[in-house]
Amino acid sequence: MNRPYLIVIASLAAAALFLLFSFGFVLRTRFADESRVVSDDLKAVAAISVANLPSRANLAPLAPGEIALSSVETPTTESDQTDAGADGETDSVALPAPSPAPAVPEPVRAAAVAEPAPAEVSAPVSRRREEERDPCNYRSLRIGAATVPEFKVANYVPTLQACFRPSARDAKSYAVRSMSIGGEGWLLLTQNDGLETTLERASCWTCEPATDESLKDTRLLQAVKRASQMPGVNHRSFLQNAGLRRGAARGDFVTGDLCPSNRPLDRRFFKLLIASERKPAPVALSISGLWLKSHETDFQWLQDLERAGVLEIVWVNHSYTHPYARRRPLDQTFMLTQNLNADFEILETERALISRGGVPSLFFRFPGLISSSPLMETLRRYHLIPLGAEAWLAKGERPRPGSIILVHPNGNEEAGINEFEKLYREGLVNHPLEPITVAPAPQTAQTDPGADARIDAR
Repeated sequence: MNRPYLIVIASLAAAALFLLFSFGFVLRTRFADESRVVSDDLKAVAAISVANLPSRANLAPLAPGEIALSSVETPTTESDQTDAGADGETDSVALPAPSPAPAVPEPVRAAAVAEPAPAEVSAPVSRRREEERDPCNYRSLRIGAATVPEFKVANYVPTLQACFRPSARDAKSYAVRSMSIGGEGWLLLTQNDGLETTLERASCWTCEPATDESLKDTRLLQAVKRASQMPGVNHRSFLQNAGLRRGAARGDFVTGDLCPSNRPLDRRFFKLLIASERKPAPVALSISGLWLKSHETDFQWLQDLERAGVLEIVWVNHSYTHPYARRRPLDQTFMLTQNLNADFEILETERALISRGGVPSLFFRFPGLISSSPLMETLRRYHLIPLGAEAWLAKGERPRPGSIILVHPNGNEEAGINEFEKLYREGLVNHPLEPITVAPAPQTAQTDPGADARIDAR
């Protein structure tokens, strides 16, 4: 082959090798740059994830009998807060999804809530512990904060039955609700001589149908009848503050309303109650279904305090949706909202409470304390005791011995919580604090139902 041709071929081969090497270098450089970007992104994501994880110290278990009095509370901005009125109610709006939780702060562990020594344990604590040991009792299941599928509550209906256990035929109880949980029958019961409620397996009881007439002399029917005859302030088209407003005791009855809210639970109120000289401190919490649905962590925190023996909670039905339209007249909002299904509002709240481990009581508080004669009759049909208030603190009302006090620890009414703290520290809240279940006067203490109406007129 001629020398010139060889030179040309060698030159072309060298050029091809040069081009191939250059192309490979470009690809290698670009791939390295992209890898570096991806690596940097992964490091950033990892840093964010680690920042949002609780430290190991925060995950350490509490000592026996100890409850953390502070935990993560999702911060709310002015844009996510509903516009709360002076009465602590919020307009009916769709609740937004909770914001992502920030880094978990170190829990505050207070010795004030340590479980008391056995010799100091009061009767309510002992009763709860007996219930947790009783295989017939719902509390023995120890349901956590989240709804467990096998504990789904179905076939939830009102009933009225006289029941007894085969081992104690003379100790009668009365069933006011029946349901199935995990395919098994359960009953919501109240004892013959009290107004506390328990949830028990139906298989542990022998029951027979009853009527209002056949049980007219029981504490249950007497309390329901008397409270339904307390109309409060009777306006032309609605009732205001109807029902029980004061109780048959020297001490005051502390109640808190948990209306739907985007704000976290005001735990300051409960810490103050825990400091009470009475252990466990009694409080009646009027719970709405929408609050319960959006505050699972807060609800579990309250359950833990009760389980530790520092709070004695009576769960009062406060309706499920708690409708409220600020600009509507009072006879067109709250539970007087057009086309509202009162049966759903009552029963669905109880069912939601049970599915999360709570036990409904015999008490109901109307949203806004606004009702009507037909709604009062509905409560009577469901064997519920309407609960009003004599001292709504945010409205400037002051308690006197036996008053039912009303505040809103749902975050919507800070003024009421501040006033409660002030009155409590000044000794103007009457002690000992009383559980709401002793508020209705026993049938042996016959009183004038019209007295409460005259109180409102003063």
